[in-house]
Amino acid sequence: MKSKTGIHFFCFLLAACAGSIALAQNQLNLGELQPGQLALNLNITEQQRVDQDTLNASVQFVTQGRNKNELQKEVNSAMQAAVNKVRAITEVEFNTTYYQVQIVQTGRSSKTDIANPVYRAQQGMQLKSTDSATLLELVGVLQQEGLTLDGLYYTLSESAHEKIAGSLLKAALLKLQN
Repeated sequence: MKSKTGIHFFCFLLAACAGSIALAQNQLNLGELQPGQLALNLNITEQQRVDQDTLNASVQFVTQGRNKNELQKEVNSAMQAAVNKVRAITEVEFNTTYYQVQIVQTGRSSKTDIANPVYRAQQGMQLKSTDSATLLELVGVLQQEGLTLDGLYYTLSESAHEKIAGSLLKAALLKLQN
């Protein structure tokens, strides 16, 4: 099921973007105004509801045991296979994330636990695509390969953000001009 939430974009003309530039170039001291002069500060806002167009997924491979070196080999092998599957799909962008090997607390305090600890090894991967169906299908394949889905959420792509920001700026300028 494809669910998109709306996001509001605000364009604060003169107050945010242009305001900081104008302040850096011209610091107006109101005491310097001559009789009959007027200082005018204009602020205009535009907004638009936008559907987010990029599905993001976070997956990881986790394994646990007593042989730290074997666990690392298992993680490396699983992640290499996952990377190969993801690379084959051009509609999906990805990057690997954290790689961690740590001792897991078992809750017991006997000396045998200290001498023979349990380790957890894991590595994550971030995936994103504007083709939700393809990404969801890929996540299903990765889950069958032993990876766990940590998160799934929508965001707005940079290209859509730039396009919408540009149209909002034009609308704000037109409103200001009128």
